[in-house]
Amino acid sequence: MTGSLGQALTDSRPAGRLSVSGPARRSPADGAADVVLTLAWETWADIHRREFAFSVDRLFAHLYASNRVNRLLLVDPWRSTLVRRARRMLGRPPGVSFPADAGTSHLTPMRARRADPAEPGDVAAEYQRYDGLVARAVRDHGLRDPVLIATHPFHAAAARQDHWRRRIYYGWDDFASYAPHARWHEAIRDSYRRISEHALPVAAVTPAIIRTIDPRGPGLVLPNGVEPAEWSSPGPVPPWFAALAHPILLYTGTLGQRLDLDALIALAEANPKGSVVLVGHCADPSYLAPLLPHRNVHVRGLHSRAAVVAMTAAADVCLLPHVPSPLTEAMSPLKLFEYLAAGRPVVASDLEPVRALGREVRIARDAAQFVDQVARAIDEPAVPPSARADFIAHNSWSRRFDELLTFALGSDT
Repeated sequence: MTGSLGQALTDSRPAGRLSVSGPARRSPADGAADVVLTLAWETWADIHRREFAFSVDRLFAHLYASNRVNRLLLVDPWRSTLVRRARRMLGRPPGVSFPADAGTSHLTPMRARRADPAEPGDVAAEYQRYDGLVARAVRDHGLRDPVLIATHPFHAAAARQDHWRRRIYYGWDDFASYAPHARWHEAIRDSYRRISEHALPVAAVTPAIIRTIDPRGPGLVLPNGVEPAEWSSPGPVPPWFAALAHPILLYTGTLGQRLDLDALIALAEANPKGSVVLVGHCADPSYLAPLLPHRNVHVRGLHSRAAVVAMTAAADVCLLPHVPSPLTEAMSPLKLFEYLAAGRPVVASDLEPVRALGREVRIARDAAQFVDQVARAIDEPAVPPSARADFIAHNSWSRRFDELLTFALGSDT
């Protein structure tokens, strides 16, 4: 692996954030609904920083642009007054401005503590208070009888029925299987139970999340998608990527314990004249240490959205080498849709969300099959432009979230 592990994992984005223009402002149609979108662990600043790349980011963008939405309120998760005060004292710059206007507003609920409590009863009380603050902001900003789309299970479970015309939970991951949230797993499972008992509608990116929550109300499986404009004409790749030896085998996404290192090492050894490239945030550098002896493995940090799109379109084969676990079985891997939108051959671990994509993805059950399937994929003919265009249109974010809005708004619009 080139360079030291610490050097390889540095943020490779250019200094300064790229400008994110975001979506066009909506023109509400007659009968459009007021909507509140509450975020989980991410904030508006995170959405802007990662250039509208994730599913919740795209959901906000869709609501912002949809003529089915009248007034829109975006709500951050709890933030700490003490942390904010400390940042100001240290001279940290303020967050990114929000595109507020007469019909679009933003709320950051504040409290002293930084982290949520762990005991389920304390969590419920904390998020009842959060729901009250959001309901007050609804009145202050002139929203009338709004629909709540909650992306945090704590808020969905605690939201009062009399505050909302309709409440739905949008599950973009199974947080009860996410190791960094282990302290809150009991509280998350308790929230799932209450979401089910309250018969809240649940939309989720995979059937596994629906099964875990087991909602008594309506359920909708809504996989991740792609933004068509991103894939129409990818730009140039970074110079370091252009200099790599082919075949280039690319993985984009979080670099941590979900990765199958045996598969990656086997691919590096089977393709000594090629390049195995991992691009994304490194969640656990020590986990990647076994890759160090392999000089044709290139671990690079975060890049701009445009660079990720360009690298995906230029790769010879795109990879999803994930170890099977409750977390990976509950994922709808966004990168798979992006790989296919780029028209690249894809080899992925044998997981339920992967199998749902059918023959467009080559399945590998172990390291040896990864080597075999990648060798076959390298020789695949290019995907016809018409087939790629059909895939992009069928899996666009706008199509996904139009369906979510119909589910959320019911028969009212």
